[in-house]
Amino acid sequence: MLHLMLMQFNLRYPRSDSWLRYRLEIFKTHGLACLKAQTCQNFKTIVAIHRNTPKWLREEFSKLENDKLEFKDVDVIRDIPGEIGDFELPLVTTRFDTDDIIVPDFMRMVQKGVEEKTEFLVFPWGYWYHENKVRSIYFPCNQFCSFVDWTGKNRSVLLNRHGSIEWHGAMRLMLPHLHMWAWVLHNQNLTRERQTQDHLENGETDYDWLKVRLNHSDWVPLSTAEKEIRPLLKGIYDCK
Repeated sequence: MLHLMLMQFNLRYPRSDSWLRYRLEIFKTHGLACLKAQTCQNFKTIVAIHRNTPKWLREEFSKLENDKLEFKDVDVIRDIPGEIGDFELPLVTTRFDTDDIIVPDFMRMVQKGVEEKTEFLVFPWGYWYHENKVRSIYFPCNQFCSFVDWTGKNRSVLLNRHGSIEWHGAMRLMLPHLHMWAWVLHNQNLTRERQTQDHLENGETDYDWLKVRLNHSDWVPLSTAEKEIRPLLKGIYDCK
């Protein structure tokens, strides 16, 4: 089995230096911390970066790279960046955004759930997180999904948008009784394509979907979250 964690950093739109520095700190605080905390380290992380990434940021990335973490130049990301060499089937790929959170057992449980069939694996339950409050949500077609490929064609979880994976192959729900991830909501969610560069530079947001979610009445204090995810949530830097 070859298990790859696939992430993206500065794709979609031209990014200002201030945005890139903010995103770098978010990645170090959230994404990188989650990867290091995994109880199973039998996986490799590939982070897709734009070919026009500035020199100073490439130097920062080079300080983070090791045999488990690699940064790859791309224009758009629709598949695994670069060559992955020879390996024994299956190929397992997992999506993960740089500003979100997974529990320490996440990758171990993905691998434990692999069977001899080509399919998507998803943990349907997680949290929304915003300003030290959390809300439990059920969201099967989430951005933390994995894809198990036995075809030998090196197909990855990135071939389809996570919101439509149920239309593109078999999907199996795993650990339906546990919260395995946290989706961080902040006032300037800088990874989403719904905002233009003008919005970003002016500090504006047009996220009607965010406002709707924050108006739900069933948000609870962080202290009520399950103990395995609470330590990861505590250190979140929330952009206000």
